Amino acid sequence: IAPLSLLIGLVILLELITLIWLQSTQFKETEAIVSNALSENNTLELGKLIFSQYIYPFEIAGFILLLGIIISISLTLRTKKGKKTQIISKQVDIDPSKRVQLVDLERGKK
Repeated sequence: IAPLSLLIGLVILLELITLIWLQSTQFKETEAIVSNALSENNTLELGKLIFSQYIYPFEIAGFILLLGIIISISLTLRTKKGKKTQIISKQVDIDPSKRVQLVDLERGKK
């Protein structure tokens, strides 16, 4: 096993042990906070907050993301000069009897 994967596995194992150990001590205190937070409609409150106080930063972030999408698409769709492409109509129009040439070779001669 590679040393990096062994280290990552050890870190994950330590995190699991820590979570199991802390489950009985720390998480019971936060149960009341979580149950109170789940009773409120967080999605509605977040929507009100974004579209009232933070509308301009939200719109700017959306514009930046849209601009990034457009730029990435335009960068990947560029055609290179000298790129060879198939012309399917020429391939279909060619007579197959002219494409294959049969040659008789004498045996034993190179």
